[in-house]
Amino acid sequence: MVIKRKASLDDGCNPELVAGAAFDGMLEIPVIHAPAEIVIPSGITPFTKREKAVGTNEAIGFFEKDPEFSKVLIDPAVYLEDFKRFRFLLPVDCSLYRDAPLAVQVTNLYRSRAIGSYYQRHGCTVYPLVRWGNELTSTRRSIFRSASPSSAYPNAALSASEPMVASTAGRTNFTSKLGLML
Repeated sequence: MVIKRKASLDDGCNPELVAGAAFDGMLEIPVIHAPAEIVIPSGITPFTKREKAVGTNEAIGFFEKDPEFSKVLIDPAVYLEDFKRFRFLLPVDCSLYRDAPLAVQVTNLYRSRAIGSYYQRHGCTVYPLVRWGNELTSTRRSIFRSASPSSAYPNAALSASEPMVASTAGRTNFTSKLGLML
């Protein structure tokens, strides 16, 4: 029986993608391992232009609007053989709006790494992307490094009686983009 998905959340963010994956950090983000050999691709072909690619010594890249590669997010297995034609693959580049809520940023990082890890474990040479949304998802000062609110929010002077309140100021870019994608 084939299950037709409408979104990657239909069954818990495609749990089959991370079967056998390595995880890192307290949020257990899937790991994309460094390739055994670093070779510079001859170019980067956008996902939507891959059918017209002349050579296969290029990398497939996803530096496009998320809806352009949404089918990869929903069912990555469908594209596995197509992507194997190319020598290199960059992970899907899910948008990391700096003004998006932290949960959205983390989800998009997770999806990118889960799909990249999946392709890597199935024979593609995947070059990881170094990406983050804002200071909370970067590697130097982040919730990925410590569960302590004081280290995740170093400029916040909170006492035990003060609740942490997220500001909605500056969210117009994220919310307007979200509205377009629904």
